[in-house]
Amino acid sequence: MKIFRYLLFVLILTMLTVLGVYVGYAIFGPAGGLVTLVVLGLINFAQYYYCDKIVILMTGAQLATKESYPNIHVMLEKLARNANIPTPRLYLVASPVPNAFATGRNPANGLVALNTGLIESLNADELEGVIAHELAHIQNYDTLISSVVATVAGMLEYFSRLYFWGSIGNRRNNRDSGWLELIIVILAPIMAVLVQLAISRSREFEADRTGAKIAGNTRGLISALKKLDLSNNRLPDDIQPNKATAHMYIASPFKTNKRSWIMHLFSTHPPMEQRIKQLEKYQSVLDGRHALDDDLI
Repeated sequence: MKIFRYLLFVLILTMLTVLGVYVGYAIFGPAGGLVTLVVLGLINFAQYYYCDKIVILMTGAQLATKESYPNIHVMLEKLARNANIPTPRLYLVASPVPNAFATGRNPANGLVALNTGLIESLNADELEGVIAHELAHIQNYDTLISSVVATVAGMLEYFSRLYFWGSIGNRRNNRDSGWLELIIVILAPIMAVLVQLAISRSREFEADRTGAKIAGNTRGLISALKKLDLSNNRLPDDIQPNKATAHMYIASPFKTNKRSWIMHLFSTHPPMEQRIKQLEKYQSVLDGRHALDDDLI
């Protein structure tokens, strides 16, 4: 099943890339497709290679030394050994919002960042579950996946808009010629965003399961997710999350109560109740009481 998921990701990414190259070709002519492909490659490389530095600047994260946070460093080192990856760097974000994220172009360059509000609101077991979840993102190369998909989706939206406005004159001269442009400008960006968000949600499910395996149980993570969901839904309205980094966090920084299924479709994270339900099922697998179902792989 893991191989199937990775093949599906490659297929989806290929389709988005082809669509982006087609739009580039439609705008700039035969050379446009090649230029678009090269630009996508360069942006993906830069975003992947410098992702940790970019995120540190965007969030204002500060390196946390072993002297300042010895217990968390011990926990991080233990879980990294369980995950069979190098111990990531530990960063802290001065924010009352309880949340956490991980980034880095590969396990050797990974980092885990914890909001100060998270450390203050979780107990040791819950904090261990959150850190294990973030280590799962590093182990699964989720930064690479999200960077590539986000770049392709962003460029596809930009080129679609450019294609639309550049063809206004043609549509004025020939009313029938505007249908293709209209379909491209409306459907292509929406499709790209929906695919991007769907992949983001699937990576959260995968990180939950992998993180539970790293920690040895799901209980700490389940308890932490319940607290994070309750806390985020009680955030004051004057605390505005950064949309550019929202997809990186373990829990959506946006209020999630009273959301319709359409809103969930445009969410970076799965509904919290679904994540908890899947983790509760997976605990029986870790306990050896149940075989691993396909929907838990």
